[in-house]
Amino acid sequence: MNEQRPALGLPALARNPAIENLLRALGEGPVELAGLRGDAECFVVSLLSETPGARVLHVCESGEKCGRAAAAVSSIKGTRVPALLSRGMEKSRSLFEKKEIAEPERIHSLVRWEKTGVLCADAAALFETAPPPGDFEAERFSVETGTEAERDEIVERLLRIGYREADFTERRGQMSVRGAIVDLFSPGSELPARVEFFEDRVNSVREFSPSTQKSSGKIRAARVTPASFVFCREENTEAAERKILRGADDRGLTAGEIEPLLRDVRERRHFRGIEWFAPFFRERRSCLLDYAPEGATVVLPAGLEKNPPLGKLEEKFERRKGSLGVLRKSLPSFGELYLGREEFAGKLRGKKLAYVRGAARDAEDRSVAEFGTEIISFREPSVGALVEKAEKFAEDGYRVFLFFSSEAGREKFEKLSRSRPRERIAHVVGELFESTALSDFKVALFTEKSLFEKTGTRPPATST
Repeated sequence: MNEQRPALGLPALARNPAIENLLRALGEGPVELAGLRGDAECFVVSLLSETPGARVLHVCESGEKCGRAAAAVSSIKGTRVPALLSRGMEKSRSLFEKKEIAEPERIHSLVRWEKTGVLCADAAALFETAPPPGDFEAERFSVETGTEAERDEIVERLLRIGYREADFTERRGQMSVRGAIVDLFSPGSELPARVEFFEDRVNSVREFSPSTQKSSGKIRAARVTPASFVFCREENTEAAERKILRGADDRGLTAGEIEPLLRDVRERRHFRGIEWFAPFFRERRSCLLDYAPEGATVVLPAGLEKNPPLGKLEEKFERRKGSLGVLRKSLPSFGELYLGREEFAGKLRGKKLAYVRGAARDAEDRSVAEFGTEIISFREPSVGALVEKAEKFAEDGYRVFLFFSSEAGREKFEKLSRSRPRERIAHVVGELFESTALSDFKVALFTEKSLFEKTGTRPPATST
């Protein structure tokens, strides 16, 4: 083993002609990516994010594939890459279950994108409506040591942008108030902050552990990010009330039926399931694509525009809202909550688009970037077979990396392979899902999962 957590040398690999040619092609129009097998797609996404200032939105067909992609890209880049999943509805009996926790984590993924260069998202998330990025940024603010600020005003402001009160602040989007102290966990932060007030000034700001609740050190300021995409400003709640009343007759609602909802709206605080009423609180709507900065690359499945997931989403939406009783009549329509096909296509215009294609071309007017990749398979998976094949790739001039999902797995492999030569195999603690060779980059990525999956196919050639 060379080292436990080696750098893959991504910046140098990003200067490979295959990536440079792809970047030039993306500057001229949409490109189809062909020949990407196994984890090669995640490898190429990682390289696209390595150019200075680059941002990549990696769109996957489903939430499950999105989670796998985020894990693979994180392992390749050596940093935790966020996954932004759609609200889904797959696991909830009611639309309103557990949304107060899910939404802050989704926002955390969006904000973290700026730091990691890559954001993985499932296809359905692209069709969900959101406030314009400018409105979102306008709700962010800082609580800085030594500045004038009243505790109650800060608390009220937090409640209006989605924070929920708890006994202890342990999760993003939560806040706790104890005398002159306000704990808050911003979705844009890695640790919660403890703000101490003295009269009408901020006396101190400290980070603290969400598990032990112990302070870990002073910081100059706490940067506060909204915990929801619904903002309960006075003008927003007044607009929401007008829309609810205006639509009551169309939906067959009586004054008594809409009064509980109106009461929640008038309090200007977040209530359970408010995200599903979001269209009532804003005049303009955007989507995740609008949060992609200028020059960002969107890598998405070929055919998504022709076959969007709208049918399945609407079916789930209608089925889930049936559990809400009378309240279901108050909900905005599906078309108010999600983009339509044409609106989505309009959002894609002007973006750098890379379509991951299957066996056949998706559109004849797109240029094609062809990659030489292959899945490395084994007739009889074993430590010896894996090391032997890895050594063969190394002899052919490949840089070889073997990924382990845990340190324990790496140590177990070390014991089992003690009698095998392994000087040219670099070990990485990280999760890949299919052993893959990329001839354009002379890189072979092996995963310990190959030891547990018998493919039954012929081993591919190791030379280009």
